[in-house]
Amino acid sequence: MNIQDIVSVSETATVDVKLVIMTADIDGDGVFEEVRYGLIEGDTHGAASQVRQAVDDWIADGGAVAAYEVVAATEADIRAEGARRLRLIAAAYTAEERETWATQVDEANALAADPEADVPMIEALAAADGVTVAQMAGFIMANKNAFTAASAAILAAQRTLIAMDPRPTDYTDNTHWT
Repeated sequence: MNIQDIVSVSETATVDVKLVIMTADIDGDGVFEEVRYGLIEGDTHGAASQVRQAVDDWIADGGAVAAYEVVAATEADIRAEGARRLRLIAAAYTAEERETWATQVDEANALAADPEADVPMIEALAAADGVTVAQMAGFIMANKNAFTAASAAILAAQRTLIAMDPRPTDYTDNTHWT
């Protein structure tokens, strides 16, 4: 690593760790870019010794280590975490398969209202899985109910977090989403 300039050094919430923002060529290609580096006290691996020396020199030249500053979570941050969690509960299914869910549920509801209803998608899925049409409709409704419950919990947690003042800095922690 070729360090050109230290931009700033800040304490972090973790004891003995500093966040160093510097301009450096990290891969030897001659291109200098802004790099964030977590400098752990006592670490001698990789570029740590070089970064520590650059930070020590920067401080000796009058650079000040900024205090740790807690940055409040924004509504956008919380919504992005909610969206990430919503994607996770549907991650086992392709987008194309998810596009059929409404049809599957509509057919399952139609079958519940009229056992003689025309349900071509459910019939095809049932035949492929070797189950009855009624069993497949039951599986579909169970999945729909589970997805609805999981989505509702995520959206409710998201709304709760957005309404908090102050908002927790650990808003991504599972304790806020369960």
